[in-house]
Amino acid sequence: SFVLVQGISRDEPIGDMKSRWNRATSTHRVYRESFRAEEAYILVVDDTRMNLLVVENLLKKTGISTWI
Repeated sequence: SFVLVQGISRDEPIGDMKSRWNRATSTHRVYRESFRAEEAYILVVDDTRMNLLVVENLLKKTGISTWI
């Protein structure tokens, strides 16, 4: 087992995800990242290397760092 200590750097909303999703899916446009989070880190855990690569590549343009 392990303990994960998580902190909040900013306590402010980053947007209305429901309306963004509705706008993004209403037309057949190419998805583009609408935010950057260069100081963000996430832990990605999966037992399939391909899934880890998919997550890593999906987050690449956002600037989010992954710990795999």
